[in-house]
Formats: sequence, C-alpha cells, structure tokens
Amino acid sequence: MTATAFSMDTINLNYLTDEEGKKTGVLIPIEDWEEIKKMIEYSLLKDSLLQAFQEMNEMRKGLKPRLSLNDVINEL
Repeated sequence: MTATAFSMDTINLNYLTDEEGKKTGVLIPIEDWEEIKKMIEYSLLKDSLLQAFQEMNEMRKGLKPRLSLNDVINEL
C-alpha cells in the first residue's frame, strides 16, 4: 500500500479454497490489515462517542435519568 488514502478496493486479497474450489478464507497483506484495524477502531470509537452524546442530550431533556460519577465509573 502506498501513502495515499486507503481504499478497500486496493487490497491484494488471496483466497483460500477447499478441494472443490469453494472459498473458505482470505489472506491479506499485514499493511492492509493494520489499515483495516485502524478503520474499525475509528468506527467503533465514533459510534461510542455518538451514543454518549445522544444519551447526554436525552439526560438534558429529562428523557433519561442523569448518572452519578459512581454510575459512570461502574460502567467502565
């Protein structure tokens, strides 16, 4: 992979197949895997933050009970 923007279309996939030619797995270069992991981690963090902000807005509007500091710590 080059230093340009990562794209799923540019991954060099190598498929594993069984005796009948059916695809059973895939191998990808480690550099591509590292980029995919970053994308997944970013997406999970983004989703988590979005959910937290939505919950905060619900608390502000009185639609959801406010959490104490102890409640927040216990959720971690």
